[in-house]
Amino acid sequence: MNIKFMNILAVFIAVMPGAVLAANPACEEIQRSCGEAGFTRDLPLGKDLITRCYQPILQGQNIPNVKVDPDLVKKCNEQQDQKPKERKKRRRF
Repeated sequence: MNIKFMNILAVFIAVMPGAVLAANPACEEIQRSCGEAGFTRDLPLGKDLITRCYQPILQGQNIPNVKVDPDLVKKCNEQQDQKPKERKKRRRF
């Protein structure tokens, strides 16, 4: 691969996660609250930010040591519902 392409790819990877979160401030705040409670994206057992904190909160569960305004959960769920759903492709053998 050429160096110019690699530089563009590196910038895209660095900027993209922030752009996604900035477009969804309510969900970003929930993820921040999970992070402040010790959850992380590094996937140690029992501390996965997304599957052990963020998703359960969106489903209405209470997570110990995580304080989230119910209005944020409602706004985040509404924003998630507005996103187009990706269809999973089925494998054909």
